[in-house]
Amino acid sequence: MDLQGNQYSGMNGELYDPKYSEYKIDTINFKNNKNINLDQTPTQEVLLSSYHNVIGSSENDIIQGNASNNFIFGNGGFDKINGFHGNDTLSIEMSTNIPKDYSETHLTESLRNLFGYYQNTELIGGTGHDNYILNFEKKESFEDEFHVSIDNYDVNQKLDNLIINDLSKGINKVLLRKVTSSEQFPNSLLIEFKDKNNKYYKIYIKKYFESENYRHIQIQIGDYLTITAKDMEAIYKSLIQNDEDYHLFITETHKMDIHDSIMDNHYYYVDTNTIKYSVQAVNFLSNNSKKEKRILKMSKFENDVLIQLQDPENISLYTVIYYKDYLINKDHFINMNFELNSRILMKNEDIKSNLDELKNGEIIELEIN
Repeated sequence: MDLQGNQYSGMNGELYDPKYSEYKIDTINFKNNKNINLDQTPTQEVLLSSYHNVIGSSENDIIQGNASNNFIFGNGGFDKINGFHGNDTLSIEMSTNIPKDYSETHLTESLRNLFGYYQNTELIGGTGHDNYILNFEKKESFEDEFHVSIDNYDVNQKLDNLIINDLSKGINKVLLRKVTSSEQFPNSLLIEFKDKNNKYYKIYIKKYFESENYRHIQIQIGDYLTITAKDMEAIYKSLIQNDEDYHLFITETHKMDIHDSIMDNHYYYVDTNTIKYSVQAVNFLSNNSKKEKRILKMSKFENDVLIQLQDPENISLYTVIYYKDYLINKDHFINMNFELNSRILMKNEDIKSNLDELKNGEIIELEIN
């Protein structure tokens, strides 16, 4: 620790680790807010260029990485973090660190900028495979919503990960929307959700709809739901062609009924371990009721089952149901039919037969009327 209270450590948190002696001191934990640049020029503090990892203060930090693979933790506040080159991990706590009893007279000053927009934490991955980790606050803070912008530009389009660290499984619905040109981040992808305390979070993937150089990202929510790059591409096409929001439902708290109604342009994650009843039907609701033909895809991954229904005249309009541990709890589904606007598409015996024939990792595609 130096005279300013900054802590220096190695990979195991100690000052020196003989097992990893080639790293020695590689991490700085800053006590006070700093303008931190690990990619120093000769005229700046040369000391910082030998570090790979930074733990910011609880205030509003500006942190820039270097060409190494950096781990940077913002530690709350409205941070601006740039990973620069390398395969970086940029981790933040989605909190201003303003106490819950903070004076309301300072609200405008603290949460809004000169243009009236909410202030936001800014993350820039730079080149390489980058991870953006968004952690929920440890202590409840003053604000009722928190904004994050992510600049994902990489001309090499290397796959990045957005990890929403929902370990408490407090998220039950996620909205994805194309931001219009009149809003704060035009042509961006908005990812919006709220936690169990009804605090809202808005994540903007900047310029997502302008170029593929911004679209090379997949999403992980908690330890239960992965939206792959292929899924993201399908959602992108749906948002472009249908001009409608896309919704993800997670049924830890959003319990489904014995006769479930499933909307177009939705993705449902169903943990079947929470189901205590027999599902009678899944009814796909569609505005295009005049066209009765549909493409049904079924796939099996170990104990999980994925169902996808598409309109063949508009393949960007589709619905997905992901059944976690379906095969373990299949007794709940023995009477389940698939319906389209309350008309039977596939009977329960046909569903069972097709799933029994599927091998692990296989996909079956059926055209049904």
